[in-house]
Amino acid sequence: MLLNEMLWKNRRLGRRTERVSLVRLGRKRFNVDELPDIYNVNMKTVKAILDTIDAHPDWDDEKVAENVDFD
Repeated sequence: MLLNEMLWKNRRLGRRTERVSLVRLGRKRFNVDELPDIYNVNMKTVKAILDTIDAHPDWDDEKVAENVDFD
């Protein structure tokens, strides 16, 4: 794997992990229907993140990000 590819994949995972963190925290503060507008993530992705968090409460944000299909 080329270094550029590896760096790109790591950046992408970092952005996805950040979105998971925001949705996880936002769930406690906002209505789920508001999260897509607040964090600029589509509703399908928000639901997938929340479903994965609910199914695996012991997973950290990076592990959730690795297992969610982002559109």
